[in-house]
Amino acid sequence: MSTIAKSRANAALMIGVCVPPVALVMWLQSSCDFASLSSAAPPLISPEWWCYTYYSRPAVFVNVVYGLVVDAGFWLIYLAQGSTWLIDPHWQIIPACIALCYGASSPARCVVACASWVVFV
Repeated sequence: MSTIAKSRANAALMIGVCVPPVALVMWLQSSCDFASLSSAAPPLISPEWWCYTYYSRPAVFVNVVYGLVVDAGFWLIYLAQGSTWLIDPHWQIIPACIALCYGASSPARCVVACASWVVFV
């Protein structure tokens, strides 16, 4: 594979690892009925659990999603490529994504998003 082809593949991979968390949040925002959520947590890893956790426990939600994406996803990419280069650019992207996740879960958390953006950028 040529250097240009590798660079393009790496750029696509760098952007592609952001897709699962973004897709999950978009799905939750479009399919969850946040007004009818109960105060009790639903069964673990059910669709209702994702809605409940996203809306009621954003810190847990962020840690679970980014634990799966960063820990498991980047480890699989490392195994495939034999290199950990991909984590370096994402140390700039992940804090912004986390801040946006907090900000999107409810209007009151927009302050957290703004404060995090200032601190991390």
